Amino acid sequence: MNNHFHDSLYYLKRAGQHAKLGVEAHLSPIPERVRRAVGSEPAPEPTRLESVRERVTEFRVNAGNRSRATSNAARTRASTERTDEPTTERTDEPTTERTDEPTTER
Repeated sequence: MNNHFHDSLYYLKRAGQHAKLGVEAHLSPIPERVRRAVGSEPAPEPTRLESVRERVTEFRVNAGNRSRATSNAARTRASTERTDEPTTERTDEPTTERTDEPTTER
């Protein structure tokens, strides 16, 4: 008895699939007729050259954004390192250190 239920379920699913295919086949020309009546055409597929150009411009924009972000991060890091360093007093007077050893240049 259980096999009969399995078989009937199989045929019911198959009938549903066939009904779906029939409805799709019956309604498939309608979008084309609507496009003709409205006057709009589907957008054409981009050519190979257009798709390559689009990828190159996208790459260029992404590279620029990444380089700007990296330089901004480096600037921020450098400024925080500068503020973290202890300040040393600078004198404008030159230091005069004498060495006892004579310098020999060759």
